[in-house]
Amino acid sequence: MAEMQDNSVLTQLELLERTSSRLSVEDYARMMLLLMQDESLMHVRDVQKRTPDDIKTNALLISLADVAEHVNEKAFIKAHTQWKKIAFPPALNDLAVEVARRLRGFGLQHIRRVYNVISLDRFALLTGLECSLPDALAYALDAGLEHDGNSNFLTVPAALLLMPDQSMDDEDWVADLDGLSTISDTVWALGRQPNPTNDSLRKMHDY
Repeated sequence: MAEMQDNSVLTQLELLERTSSRLSVEDYARMMLLLMQDESLMHVRDVQKRTPDDIKTNALLISLADVAEHVNEKAFIKAHTQWKKIAFPPALNDLAVEVARRLRGFGLQHIRRVYNVISLDRFALLTGLECSLPDALAYALDAGLEHDGNSNFLTVPAALLLMPDQSMDDEDWVADLDGLSTISDTVWALGRQPNPTNDSLRKMHDY
C-alpha cells in the first residue's frame, strides 16, 4: 500500500513537472507533505533535491526534508521541535495539520516499541506535546496508556507493546527500514528489562 502511494505522489510530481512551465515552492512542499502523510518519508528529501536550483535552498523545503529525515532516524524530539518552527503558507495549513498528527503517531508508535514505563514529560517530548502536559496526558490515556498520578509515570499495557518490526494498526510504515533495525533492537532490549521503574533503567531509556 505504501509503495503504491509513493508511486502515486511521485508520478503526480513528474506529470506536473512535464506539463507545467514552472512549479512553485508550494507545489514541491505540497508533494513533500503528501509523502509524509503517506508515511513515505524516505522520498521526501528526494523531492527537495530535484527542485530547481533557485528554490532548492528555500527554508520551507529544507525544513520539511529535515523533519522527515529526523523522524526516520527516530529522533522525534528534534523533529517535533523543527516542525514547530516551520511557517506554512495558508494554502498548506490543512495538510500540515494532518501531517503533524501523523508525526505524533510516529512518536507514539516508537514509545509502544521501546518503553514499558515512561515519564509523562518524556512522553510529551516524543509526541511533540511538551508545551501542554494536560494535552499529553489526554493523548496518552486516549492511546490506552495507564497513568500513575503519584509518580507521573505512564505504563504501556502488555497488550499495546510492539516488537521492533511491528507497526500500529498493522501498517507497514516506511520508517521501518532495515537500516534502523539495530537502533530499534537495542533500545527495545533496554525497554524490556525487569523492574523498568528503577532510576538506572530510566537513564538508559533517556538515550
